Amino acid sequence: MSINLSELKPKLLRHERIIGNNNVIVENTATKEQIMLPLDAMDFLDFFDGEHSINRTLSLVYEVTGKIYFESVFKALKKLKEIDLLEDFEGDLGSEEDISPHQIPPSLMIRPFKEFNIKKKLGLGIQKPTMMLLFVLLFLGITYIGANEVFPKLKFSGFLKTGNHYENAVLTYVLVVSLLMSLRGLFKVLFQYLATSALYGLHFRINLLSVSLDIKDNAIFSLPKKLYALAYYLGISLIYLVLAILFYQTDPGSSLSNDVLLIAILLTFNHLDPFRNGDLTSAFQFLYSENQLESLTPYLKNNTLAGLFRKATGSKEEIRYALYTSLAIGWAVLFLLFSVNLAAENFPRLLMELQFGGITSQLNAGLIFLLLGFNLFYLLYDLFTTIVKGFLSYLYRKISKKVDRSEKIRIDEEQSKVLLNAFEDDTFFQVLMLNTRKLILKKSLFKKMPAGAVLINQGVKIDKLFFLLEGILSIQVEDPDTGQVKRIAELHAPCVFGESSLFDGDSKTTATVEAIKDLKYLEIDAKFMQKLHHEKEHTRGYGMFIERVKLSQMLSNASLFTDFPKEVMNLFIAQGKTKNVKEGREIIKQGQDDKTFYILINGAVDIIKDNEKVAELKSGDYFGEVALLANTTRTATVKATEPSMLLAIDSDSFWEILLENIELGMFLESVSQRRMGPKAALAINGNEADELDEDDQWEEVEAFIEEEELPELPTEEEKKEDDHE
Repeated sequence: MSINLSELKPKLLRHERIIGNNNVIVENTATKEQIMLPLDAMDFLDFFDGEHSINRTLSLVYEVTGKIYFESVFKALKKLKEIDLLEDFEGDLGSEEDISPHQIPPSLMIRPFKEFNIKKKLGLGIQKPTMMLLFVLLFLGITYIGANEVFPKLKFSGFLKTGNHYENAVLTYVLVVSLLMSLRGLFKVLFQYLATSALYGLHFRINLLSVSLDIKDNAIFSLPKKLYALAYYLGISLIYLVLAILFYQTDPGSSLSNDVLLIAILLTFNHLDPFRNGDLTSAFQFLYSENQLESLTPYLKNNTLAGLFRKATGSKEEIRYALYTSLAIGWAVLFLLFSVNLAAENFPRLLMELQFGGITSQLNAGLIFLLLGFNLFYLLYDLFTTIVKGFLSYLYRKISKKVDRSEKIRIDEEQSKVLLNAFEDDTFFQVLMLNTRKLILKKSLFKKMPAGAVLINQGVKIDKLFFLLEGILSIQVEDPDTGQVKRIAELHAPCVFGESSLFDGDSKTTATVEAIKDLKYLEIDAKFMQKLHHEKEHTRGYGMFIERVKLSQMLSNASLFTDFPKEVMNLFIAQGKTKNVKEGREIIKQGQDDKTFYILINGAVDIIKDNEKVAELKSGDYFGEVALLANTTRTATVKATEPSMLLAIDSDSFWEILLENIELGMFLESVSQRRMGPKAALAINGNEADELDEDDQWEEVEAFIEEEELPELPTEEEKKEDDHE
């Protein structure tokens, strides 16, 4: 990431907010584009005024609410940037390769190309959601009757054909679609009126070969019960079919009634597209959190077909996504069968009319031919890009693991000097003797790799140590259940990674390392490095080298990093300083204005608040993040209970690391919210802090800290062996 939290001062452009019970809709006044944010975004949106930095915003919001919004602020900024609501914003907030289906524009068949607002808001003052439920039940009954009586009589041939020609085909299509879409909009008005008593965004739309009235779904996000939202989306999904069935009953068997029913089915399929913004994805957006939505697309890609070969975990999320996948496959199969049947039954007649019909009939036949062909092509394209392409990319990733895209570079005299200078500046290699560095350079391979190539794959064994000299690397972790790939850090040259191979050649990598920019790096054989320990002329420098690498390994065992790859630890080693403290010494004092973050490498400390011990931390734990994230004074005293070694990271370095590793910052945020105090801790866990006395509150906070898994301290024998080495 290329932004600075202390310098970034976002400013919101002119906009409107529509506040619901759980969410807030933010609309760009100029473009009418909208995004949905959690309701707690209201706590910090007003600070996006061009005057407050992100650091200051987080601090002020904490002072008012007692909450930290590290993750929420960045997600809000990213969404606001997508609809151009941030003035002169040039910061790179990162990008997601996979976006949720509800963020992809709907099909061209129903997508508005121009909108004219009629009324921004209508407050009607009457709310009867039960009436809406009755309407939905009525719609279900009509659809059931139609499925048994009307659909079996449906004819695919002669679509929009009047008599023997197509003179009025396009006009009929435009009128029917415009009428159906407008009636759908009016029913949405009725449903929203009954469910919420408020309407937003009544507008006139110009669509592909149609015009219509419509209303936005914003009011639905104020519904207190998910049942009402589900009923609403079910009801509006059935509107086209209900209207067509009722019309069919007025003149059963006529060509116009048949055409209306076919058009209604086409429109219904387009609105239910599970791979684009529509009724199905909107319902899912209301029911589940944004994080689950973000993992929906990669799950569809990886599990729709390739997931058949995965071992089921039985988790609730997997079951939920599997259900959505089944709906997606069902939609795709039914829509494909319907579209192919409709096209196959009508293309021969349309082609015949193009050859022998009158001019008007030929023009109409040509447009209908293009319409049906476009619908079929659009569907096939959608399926290819979402399912087939996803399946092929899954196979490609499996195959690409065996493909080495690196190239060797010859090391000449000039290049050798550059590489030795790089060794001199590196945190690890600078402690080695000059002759040791020269030997390593002689035994190493100097390579280059293009951007986009994978250097290390997640889950494989490596026996190499890497020294990056040029370029930028992306550290990515793939979720085994959903297939979602998260970029959790970037490594910039110069840096060392893969050092775990020096100790355990059988360990598997915990992340994928991919080139963002073209790379140049040294590939050093781990077994060769291990042999240096037994050669007298290299022992002294190599011992110091190993000590620094061990420090990296100790950090990687800290509870802070259990969910993050070991490669990220270099960021802390490069920025931090080791510090030894004696037993009984106070490291942090409650009330002090100190902004240092500590990782406990060895030893033990007590956490003391208001002269009472509230927790004990041991090797691998960390403290001090609350004062940094909340920009407050120290909330507790930290005292060493035995000789301890710490890694200290100052405020500037801490924020720099979090900017390069947003996921780590979000993790620290969730932990610090529990450590800030009993009320904040219990609020996270869904308890009411006011109902418990102070002792009970802190007992729950202590229980949380004690439940964290901490690595075991080394035994006395292990300590002696380390000292001997």
